[in-house]
Amino acid sequence: MGLPSSGAGALRRVACDAAGIAAAAGAIAAGGVVAYPTDTVYAIGCSARNAAAVAAVNATKSRDASRPMPVLCASEGDAWEVARPCDVARRLAAAFWPGALTMVLPLADPRVGEAMGLRGGTVGVRVPDSACALSLLRECGPLVGTSANVSGREPAADAGSISVRGVDIVVDGGPVRDGRGPSTVVAIPERAAPEVLREGALRRADVEAHWT
Repeated sequence: MGLPSSGAGALRRVACDAAGIAAAAGAIAAGGVVAYPTDTVYAIGCSARNAAAVAAVNATKSRDASRPMPVLCASEGDAWEVARPCDVARRLAAAFWPGALTMVLPLADPRVGEAMGLRGGTVGVRVPDSACALSLLRECGPLVGTSANVSGREPAADAGSISVRGVDIVVDGGPVRDGRGPSTVVAIPERAAPEVLREGALRRADVEAHWT
């Protein structure tokens, strides 16, 4: 059931229940942009295979379109349809997914690469540890999962803190459970050693312990 609007110009908010997920999934299928909770921060997203919607996400965030955005997936199997895993990636997925680890891997889905303008042949993928996000991902398939804030501002930890305008629906799942900030990002090149690009909710040492 939809949550009441807080006034003129307010974002449309729906609860994270069957009706709310269906409404958000319908908006995404129509090429819309939706904000939704993950295990780390609230995300703003759209279909990872819709170029116009990806452009709308960048515009909504006032974000440089040349900066790649991560893709959230409902399962490890779905993630491996978007990105091509190696043994290290599979070990990290077994240890930390669902969870706050984004892995940058060789791109496997050319539709995602084209829609998201990925020029480097790689893509960041993650399976979030959030029942609400996973419900939406199961309905919609892979989604862009960038933080729901104007670029350069603090990420939102609850629906009321979302600073962007121009999204079609906000799925309100309450405050994020984790609260430790963004995901940790690891690059796993095909012919080079893995590298932690950003230490976030997961500690660098904990992640590095699983790739040796």
